[in-house]
Amino acid sequence: MSKKSKPSATDRKRELFTQGATLPILKNEMRNFHSFSQLVLSAGGLKPTPLVKHSKSTHFEIEILDAQTRKQICIVDKVFLAEYTGPLLIYLIFYMRLTYIYDAKESSRRLRHPVVHLACFCHCLHYVRHLLETVFVHKLSGEHTPLKNLIKGCAFYWGFTSWIAYYINHPQYTPPSFGNRQVTVSALNFLICEAGNHFINVVLAHPNHTGNNACFPSPTYNPFTWLFMLVSCPNYTYEIGSWISFTVMTQTLPVGIFTLLMSIQMSLWAQKKHKVYLKKFDSYVYRKSAVIPFIL
Repeated sequence: MSKKSKPSATDRKRELFTQGATLPILKNEMRNFHSFSQLVLSAGGLKPTPLVKHSKSTHFEIEILDAQTRKQICIVDKVFLAEYTGPLLIYLIFYMRLTYIYDAKESSRRLRHPVVHLACFCHCLHYVRHLLETVFVHKLSGEHTPLKNLIKGCAFYWGFTSWIAYYINHPQYTPPSFGNRQVTVSALNFLICEAGNHFINVVLAHPNHTGNNACFPSPTYNPFTWLFMLVSCPNYTYEIGSWISFTVMTQTLPVGIFTLLMSIQMSLWAQKKHKVYLKKFDSYVYRKSAVIPFIL
């Protein structure tokens, strides 16, 4: 049997050097493990992550910033923008009479009646006003429109706009029965209602205050606000007037159906708001109507 040879002096030095090199590493690792253990002990027992309850309805909003200072100007509910931007763009698409919508030969053969151009101007003006008021005039509450309401609103406005624009911009569109007189009178009435709606929305966005109690919106020096003396919701009155004027100006069935449905919906909103006003400001509104003077 062969005897084990004793390590030489060189081997002993090499072993001692290796041990000396690994000791600091082991000490550092032990120190790190000890620190991690203390951190775990100080944090206490592990707690399960709480479940976050998500709402079934998704909300959308956008933040408008100043281009130079990057400061927040306002937060706007993106639903509103989708409902109003869609009809604006859809109508312009039909107004251009694209070849995949109308026959190119028929479109070039027939000249457009002036009411077609006027209807495009009035329709765009209506929704541009809505967009600007949504951004700069209306004060939004803390609640946001859920996704299901966004889908309903877009389907309603976009669908009716497509139907309306298709008929008015069709090459075979028939102008109103009474000609330019009917178009002129209804167009002027449309512009008056649009202006009245805007000024009413401005008044509603800046209500009067007496102490801690808000007052019912009252007429100002602006004649468009004098409708407050007769109805509680003149903004709906002007909105209905705009669409009635647009119906008479274009004399088309789709616009008439849309106007009827809008009038019913706004009358319901006005009656609901009128009841709220009666509870808060009984002395101001007990003689007023909700939306149509002396009728409704």
